[in-house]
Amino acid sequence: MSQFNDRVRDSAALSHLRETGELLNELVERDWQYQTTKDLINRMVVVVKHVLGRMTIVDRNLVTESSLNQLNQPSYELLHYVDNLSGYADDQEPDTHYGSSLTDQVLDVAYNLPVFPIRTTPGVIQRVADQFEAEMQSKTTRLREQFDETTSSASALSERIGQLENLHEELADQFEQRVQQSVTRVEDLAKDHRARIQAGTEQMENEANTIQQTFSNSQRTRDESFQKSELLREVEFKDQLKANSDEIDGLTDQARRMLEEVAGASTAEHYSKLREEQNKAANRWRLIGVGFLGAWFISSVVVTFFSGLDFENGGAISLIWRVSVLSPFVIAGAYALRQSGHHRQREEDISRVANELVLLWPFINRLPDEDRQTILRDITPLYFKGGLSAHDPGDDVGLAGRLRDAIPSRPRQGE
Repeated sequence: MSQFNDRVRDSAALSHLRETGELLNELVERDWQYQTTKDLINRMVVVVKHVLGRMTIVDRNLVTESSLNQLNQPSYELLHYVDNLSGYADDQEPDTHYGSSLTDQVLDVAYNLPVFPIRTTPGVIQRVADQFEAEMQSKTTRLREQFDETTSSASALSERIGQLENLHEELADQFEQRVQQSVTRVEDLAKDHRARIQAGTEQMENEANTIQQTFSNSQRTRDESFQKSELLREVEFKDQLKANSDEIDGLTDQARRMLEEVAGASTAEHYSKLREEQNKAANRWRLIGVGFLGAWFISSVVVTFFSGLDFENGGAISLIWRVSVLSPFVIAGAYALRQSGHHRQREEDISRVANELVLLWPFINRLPDEDRQTILRDITPLYFKGGLSAHDPGDDVGLAGRLRDAIPSRPRQGE
């Protein structure tokens, strides 16, 4: 016998399934109180018979060793479950969900077994029937030869035992009738066997067609379900990708606006430092101017006091001359105060620019995109030509006024 036939016959999975089938035949006869238990047992009977049929009916050369190995563990677990089920009373309800899960596992693994009964083709069955008919004809021929030999012996002894001739003829007739009955019975048996073989062949062909049709329908259903699930996953993936892209764009725009606001605040901080420098310079020049004017005032008082003592002796001319000598103090003080005013004006301009830069980007980012683009286009020359820091005497509009001029007027709702 082929080693592949022995491999299937001696496999643990086949032994487990046969033992499971014997136990299930006993469980079917019991009067279970719960319908779910009855349904589970009936389903396991059908599944075990189906898998056993696929392992034993098909040509065993088509059964792979990997499919047998994969079937070992699920068949053993199913056998263990059915064995435990035998210990339950009829009024007890077992865990039918676990039993159904084990049955599904056996079916899933048996999916790899072949489904075409190659060994039981009509040609093979016809050869078996012809062989059986030949054997029956051989036996009939032997019986006829034996009968002929007996008849010849009876004829040879007819002369010696004449008184028994009638008895021998009667016995021969009876023997011939019995042989004829045996031949008829054998022929009927052969016809019956031939009819049974034909019926079995048709039944197996119908079962094979049913199994093939069931497999094709199941495969088509799985393919359609897989295609639908793939389409749904593709749509979900595209939607999620679009949502993520929109979220990233929003975060990018938000980060850009935050960066613009931080840049504006940093620039305003730089202008604040320049404002402090201008403030210090203005205070320093003011102190110098006040110092020069104070020195001029004190010197003038001292000169006037001493010149007054000698006023009658021509001291008036001397007083004018001496006071004129102190005029550089007045000029230096006036220059220092003028420089202080200039730095003070620069401090005010820089302070105004710093305040405008702090509020510029938060204000722009809260405008509609159309107004925002218009403002950016109109105020860009102000950045590169120093427009933000320029100060026109008599013009206190500043950047806020320029922004108002840059925003196009929109009609109000309802107008």
